Amino acid sequence: LPEAFPYEAEAEAKSFGTAVPREALAGRMTLFHLPVCTIDGADAKDFDDAVSLEALGGGRWKLGVHIADVSYYVRPGGALDKEAYRRATSVYLPDRVVPMLPHALSDNLCSLMPDVERLTMSTFVTLDEQGRVHGTEEAETVIRSCRRFTYEEVDQVLAGQHVANVPDALRSAVLEMGRLQLALTAARIARGALDFDMPEYRVVTDARGVPTNLERRDRLASHRLIEEFMILANEAVARRLIGARRPALHRIHPVPDPQKLEMLGRDLAKLGVRVQAPKDARGLQSILKLAQRHPSGDAITVLCVRSLKQAQYSHTPAPHYGLASKAYCHFTSPIRRYPDLVVHRALRHVLGKGVGAPPAPGWLATAGPHCSERERLAAEAERSAVNALRAELMAKRVGEVLDAVVTRVESYGAFVELAGTGGSGLVRGLRAQLGARVRVLIEGADPDQGRVALRLAR
Repeated sequence: LPEAFPYEAEAEAKSFGTAVPREALAGRMTLFHLPVCTIDGADAKDFDDAVSLEALGGGRWKLGVHIADVSYYVRPGGALDKEAYRRATSVYLPDRVVPMLPHALSDNLCSLMPDVERLTMSTFVTLDEQGRVHGTEEAETVIRSCRRFTYEEVDQVLAGQHVANVPDALRSAVLEMGRLQLALTAARIARGALDFDMPEYRVVTDARGVPTNLERRDRLASHRLIEEFMILANEAVARRLIGARRPALHRIHPVPDPQKLEMLGRDLAKLGVRVQAPKDARGLQSILKLAQRHPSGDAITVLCVRSLKQAQYSHTPAPHYGLASKAYCHFTSPIRRYPDLVVHRALRHVLGKGVGAPPAPGWLATAGPHCSERERLAAEAERSAVNALRAELMAKRVGEVLDAVVTRVESYGAFVELAGTGGSGLVRGLRAQLGARVRVLIEGADPDQGRVALRLAR
């Protein structure tokens, strides 16, 4: 993984100073009158998206999604741009972040911190109370966030609990956002989108990077709220770019191979789940709903995920199967994803504010696979780091017996998911059905390989 930035890239990032340049404000829509807020994890350092909500009357609302305007600072062909393209994504390891952009931008000028002016690209979506879209608009903007929420704080507001330093107008806006999220989710599921609701496990480390604990992170209502609003913004921008015939990078998700869906049907039968092999997204949807109340629900969800293809970046627009979107792009995270920066530049050209020549189709055809590959490598690095630290924790628990669920069966044994850890391992010689619940003994752990040695408990 790249760590230090080239001198030229660091120098370019620092050349902007620590405040928004006055000349950058010319021609921008000023949104200081709006109650704009960010919603992120408690340990987040880079805030690249913010939201606002205005009542329009007649049961309609204007949702604003405001994204850090990285494209103002990172110009095509510069040292910053070349290094950002090379990295293509930030990498989030348990003990540190390997950022796509230098900290002078990612944690400062492009981070939407409270009570400071920040340049943004905004999309405004007019919605009714059923979550139906009645219009969209994009603009270059400047905001001043009035509140930095954590996900937990927003959950408390949505539950009607008191949270300090939340003005009544902002509290009302957050409550209405929660109602709109429910409507948007229902509409998205109705059109065939897939909803994988699986808990995540985070390795907690101390100041030296030594793992101290495994922390389960459940999906909160506030997570869903931000997910829905970001999906809505990404769809709106994708439609705008396609309508303007402006080349960019799109996020596409191909339909699954029929053979994979047939295999899913056979694997589900081994779990005792008697359903027809799904032929479309709605068939998969019904299986995921069943998983929520089935004793082997986690194993069922894992099998469904395995039946899908990977999403990727492409210069050619195409539907996104998992989201049931006819057109989709990544617009909402340009601090940490290069394709989003490409989309911002394309949108700026649509708005008549483009810098330099638009990207050539040939370059985009190369950039899509490059960004997809860098995304895959980043995910692999993140997974390897988590597995290594998890194994380090498991080494302290040698001799313990854990509950586990069989997630894959091979001729030489079975792979199991370890309850309460998010980890998995191979139990050699184990003969068991998919989804079977077993008790396994931790025999040893190899942090270098990120593996845990298991055997069936007696």
